Amino acid sequence: MVGSNGQGKSNLLEGVELLTSLRSHRCNVDRDLIGHGHPWSRLGTLTDEADSLQLELRRSGGRQAFRNGKRLERQLDLIGPLRCVGFSALDLDLVRGEPALRRQWLDRVVLQLEPVYGALLSRHGRLLRQRSQLLRRGLAPGQRQELLDAFDQQMAQVGA
Repeated sequence: MVGSNGQGKSNLLEGVELLTSLRSHRCNVDRDLIGHGHPWSRLGTLTDEADSLQLELRRSGGRQAFRNGKRLERQLDLIGPLRCVGFSALDLDLVRGEPALRRQWLDRVVLQLEPVYGALLSRHGRLLRQRSQLLRRGLAPGQRQELLDAFDQQMAQVGA
């Protein structure tokens, strides 16, 4: 894309990123993506297969995703028809930064290729948090090891 400053090139790319990954590289809060004084914002596109995809952001919080005019139960169901990987100067931390940044970036890419990965990633995170809570508790050694083994087994299944 070519154009003068302030023509909306970055906004367009950010909109594509938001529709393909449900994330913005610029901000973490949806209300920062909504025009000043407006209660909501909607962005949408048509895919090569003539699917209409829309994402509605509300200043009061919450999002709604639509595909061909029908509200989707899960926002993750919006991911898949369009695939996009953004890389900018801001992403140099992927090379220089912590391994966790690379894992998060890779998770976002894989999520576009295999949307079911989102549910698995969410389940793994939930199991990990619960396992960490268990480790902080004062349980009897035998009981603790039994519960840890159960968590490890479930985490291995999700990881596989």
